[in-house]
Amino acid sequence: MSLHKWIQRREYGWPLQRGDRDLIMHRVYSSIQDHKHWNDLNNKPNQVSEFGAVFNLEFSPEGNVLVAACEKKSILLFDAITTKQTHKITDAHSDNVNCIKFLDDRMFATCSDDTTVALWDLRYLKMKVRSLHGHSNWVKNIEYSQNDKLLVTSGFDGSIFTWDINSHTEQGLIYQKVFHTSGLMRCRLSPDGSKLVICSTGGYLMIIHNLDLTTLHKDLCGFRPSMYRLMQMGHQYIPQAAKFDHVFSKKQKKNRVELVTDFPEDNDAEVVLALQIHPCGHSILSRNISYDEKTEWSCIHNINEEPGDITERMVDTNSSRRKRKLTCESNDDLPDRLAEEESGDSTDDVRYSISRRQRTLRPRLTGRTAPPPPPPPPPPISSSSTSSSNNSNSQQQQQQNNDQPIVNRPESFVPDIWAAEVTVQERAIRQN
Repeated sequence: MSLHKWIQRREYGWPLQRGDRDLIMHRVYSSIQDHKHWNDLNNKPNQVSEFGAVFNLEFSPEGNVLVAACEKKSILLFDAITTKQTHKITDAHSDNVNCIKFLDDRMFATCSDDTTVALWDLRYLKMKVRSLHGHSNWVKNIEYSQNDKLLVTSGFDGSIFTWDINSHTEQGLIYQKVFHTSGLMRCRLSPDGSKLVICSTGGYLMIIHNLDLTTLHKDLCGFRPSMYRLMQMGHQYIPQAAKFDHVFSKKQKKNRVELVTDFPEDNDAEVVLALQIHPCGHSILSRNISYDEKTEWSCIHNINEEPGDITERMVDTNSSRRKRKLTCESNDDLPDRLAEEESGDSTDDVRYSISRRQRTLRPRLTGRTAPPPPPPPPPPISSSSTSSSNNSNSQQQQQQNNDQPIVNRPESFVPDIWAAEVTVQERAIRQN
């Protein structure tokens, strides 16, 4: 199929045949060549570049202006039609300029390693419109929510801030820290503003569906994704993390959380460095470093929501037991579902599994303090008169042990901070 015929079919709204789009896009992009290297036009071979590396590029909404964020504190503006440089701001920030984001046809924002965010106006570039102070570390990403009219910034301090650029007070703009997580790298908004995607150094992606920035701080206050991921991988019950089970439920109308770890089998992702969302919003592109720090991977993830939610999970904090709320068509199906649960043949997608019959304990992590060991039993009294009482006590203790439920424990018990309840049980048995 020729390019003219493909464009004509798309113009008429006719359905495209399978493989035509890939064939046409390959022809188009393989013919693109470099026009010129603007950064080295006036430099000699051994001369150091004036502006340094380009960290980010952004087109204006009309597409006629291209803005570049440069390494050496500079911002460059180009005419997208003539490809000529029109303006340059040499000291836009006091450190590297990392990202640029247009808010409308004339306003754009920049962020820098100097922990600040600056607002600029294309009509007057001699000075900043305003500087935003709130982050305590390098600011690496800027997004703008058209739905809430809020500027969203994230930095290496692990915080995500929202700024109301239309508010003017004596202290500056109204801003709020809506989320905080350790190891935050990048955050991206979907084109329709309904999803917020976060990547971190923990080797996973976090997606917030049905995003509402005005209530995000309230809905996810205290939620720690790294701890929840640790509970998933360790197959252990952590009360501080398990109390946020509701944020993963389909019943969560706003700010529902999803953790994505669908990396290839050979890719043991550790640090997710870069993140980009497809213009249609149905997939994301990520780049990560493997755990061995020898390979880098670029992966595409599907972020479309799966229809239906078969089960709901909840934690009973009083009894510290895992319960399940099963969705059955009738009450007659409940015993069969419970029997299937008990035999372990259920095909439901379980986020983490904890069995009362068998509990797997992780080895103690380096640098993490374990619970104190139980006190040693009292020394026996060497007397012939107390032999009968010792025998009776041992028989009573053996009878108590037989009455207790059987729990399969590993051969070498390693104390762990997340398995404190097991240590307390053994301590009570030894004291008796």
